[in-house]
Amino acid sequence: MRLVFDSLIFPFQRGGRRLFIGLAVLQLLVILLAVVPVLGWALSLLVLGYVYATYFHIIYRRGVGDSEAPDFPDLDDPFENLIAPLFKVLLIHLLSFGPLLVYLWQSGRAEPLPVLALTLFAHLYRPVGMMIAAMDESLRAMNPAVVFSTLRALGPGYLLAVAAIALVDLFQDSVSALGFLDWALASLAAAYALCFEARLIGGLYEANSGWDDAVAQEAAAPEVEVPPKDA
Repeated sequence: MRLVFDSLIFPFQRGGRRLFIGLAVLQLLVILLAVVPVLGWALSLLVLGYVYATYFHIIYRRGVGDSEAPDFPDLDDPFENLIAPLFKVLLIHLLSFGPLLVYLWQSGRAEPLPVLALTLFAHLYRPVGMMIAAMDESLRAMNPAVVFSTLRALGPGYLLAVAAIALVDLFQDSVSALGFLDWALASLAAAYALCFEARLIGGLYEANSGWDDAVAQEAAAPEVEVPPKDA
């Protein structure tokens, strides 16, 4: 609960406020550039890549135990800070929501129970996938076995975090749908949700320090062959 409260007020604290305002401006820029065909779309994607680079940077700095709000990431490596974050986010969302989309596409009549189960799976999978992608430069976030091992290691506290993230996402969607000054409101709501979620995910990683080594050992452990019984 303390992590959730800390994350809720993070965008309004001194360092977090700078990130919140900066991300809101970047989100508004993403929306405005997307209005311009071709070149605007390309620039909008690059700005969105930097938004997610900042999101991953917040997770990482909090995950390694830095309670202060970080600066925005440098642009000395354009691929790492503009393009790679987009691929990470896209792949994690495909792994999270892909099963639900495939089911809806393949089924002639979507049943409520499978839809509910696959939606729950997506909301459980996505935050921990983002966590692994932020804390590990490898592609372990794309390995479902690693993600499920991480979920088990994080324990029941992760469920509270997922519920809080879902409520903030619902708030973001509600604000964005108000209809007046929608671009500005959508940008502010998206920036708040990103700051909150990144801070919370990084805090979960830091609070459960030590689980990562156990997960890595479990994922890398060779299978033990059972010798056959003597006849």
